[in-house]
Amino acid sequence: MHQFSSHKTSFLILSLIIAILSQSTLAQTVTDDTIAQDEKTAKTIGDWSIVEMLTDGEKLQIDLRSGKSLKGRLASVSNTGLSLSEGGKTISINRDDVSRVYQVIGRTRGKSALRGAGIGGAIGGGIGLILYLPGRDDLVGWLPASFAVLGAGIGVGVGAVFSGGQKRVLIYRAS
Repeated sequence: MHQFSSHKTSFLILSLIIAILSQSTLAQTVTDDTIAQDEKTAKTIGDWSIVEMLTDGEKLQIDLRSGKSLKGRLASVSNTGLSLSEGGKTISINRDDVSRVYQVIGRTRGKSALRGAGIGGAIGGGIGLILYLPGRDDLVGWLPASFAVLGAGIGVGVGAVFSGGQKRVLIYRAS
């Protein structure tokens, strides 16, 4: 039975490593600017009606002609401008002041770190239980909790590093 237990432990440790590494392969690539490459979109990148088709609440970054950059969620849009809301404040921006509009897509590092902590903690706790339970009559051991904390810590780091970040997609550029 001891040999079977060590095979099970090895399998679970290998599974943990694969699960952690797979987060990096599933993550989006962090890029500063992405412009749609198809011919139809390239022709319309200077068309404000693309901005007007956005729905309220979408994350945007607005680059102004003055060089300033604003980030927030779309509150409203019209043919003369748009409004962003951020932190309880709403900012109105005249269309003539806009240089570029980016749609911000993807997860934040904080959310990815929390997700990694949950996954890592669950896997670590499971490994700790498997290592602790053979031959034990009680569940008061420190091993499961220690492995859960260790797994959560590793998960936070992996989640933050390989979060995929946020990607900006250019949807409007003033001519």
